[in-house]
Amino acid sequence: MKKVLFCGTANLDYFIYSKSLPIEGVTIKGNFEQNAGGKGANQAVACSKLGNNPFFYTRLSNDMAGKYLYSSLTSNGVKTKAIKTVKNNKSGVALIFVDEKARNLIGIAPGLNEIMPKKEIKNALNLLKKDDIVVCEMGIPLSAIKEILELSKNKKLTTIFNPAPVTGKLSKKDFAKVDYITPNEHEAFELTKVRINSKNSAKSAAKKLINLGCKNVIITLGESGAYAIIDNSELYIKAPKVKAIDTTGAGDAFNGAFAFGISKGLKGKDALKFSILVGSLSTTKKGCQPAMPTLNELVKSKLIKKNEFSKLF
Repeated sequence: MKKVLFCGTANLDYFIYSKSLPIEGVTIKGNFEQNAGGKGANQAVACSKLGNNPFFYTRLSNDMAGKYLYSSLTSNGVKTKAIKTVKNNKSGVALIFVDEKARNLIGIAPGLNEIMPKKEIKNALNLLKKDDIVVCEMGIPLSAIKEILELSKNKKLTTIFNPAPVTGKLSKKDFAKVDYITPNEHEAFELTKVRINSKNSAKSAAKKLINLGCKNVIITLGESGAYAIIDNSELYIKAPKVKAIDTTGAGDAFNGAFAFGISKGLKGKDALKFSILVGSLSTTKKGCQPAMPTLNELVKSKLIKKNEFSKLF
């Protein structure tokens, strides 16, 4: 099994679950929960709970939030050797509203997530060797993403880039260093200006991303599944029907699962199908990291038949 390094954000998530999402001038009541979160951290935990204990690079303060986040990562089996703890600063926090239809509104105070020095990035990537996997998301500075992609190319690592949220522009030179890009339909629109409302429009957006230089493209489509161009082959896989409670970390579950699948040697369609199942199952529980399923929970869910699971692993 190949080693995996996730580079991304870590936030302390404050959830409010209510009947409806807030609107201007109206106060709503709901139930409060606190969980560890942040896209990069969620993805690392998802991968770890499936069975590959990955490295994670982020920056945390020694404040209450930072200590909570660090403890959550270690308790979930994520390797913290690359994490930089900084005194007298603030860790990232997020306020998340979730309504009865599993829709959400998210606000983030990024804190130390906005600072990622080149030296720390280099030290983190030195934990990997040729053909290992590095995953990064767009909650971190654009300069950090460029550095990660450049160093990954030099070390001949496999790169998975989740452009979420889209916060800046990368050049074709940068995209050419991406082995797998994994936007959802909204992020794909930001990158390509193709509005996705059908399989054909997803195909058009994916081809534009291929033309930008990305080797493989996966566009996640929420409850509809995903459209992909992997190894020059087009794939469209539907998501299973589940009773969604909270969709907040579904994309992170997908990306963590995809990295896990690639690390285990899964190819194209199998890696994609597996990741969709994991992402779908994660929506059936509240929160992000607590909702990330294990392989055993996936089998018990009956979203995949035991004989199909055995063929994968």
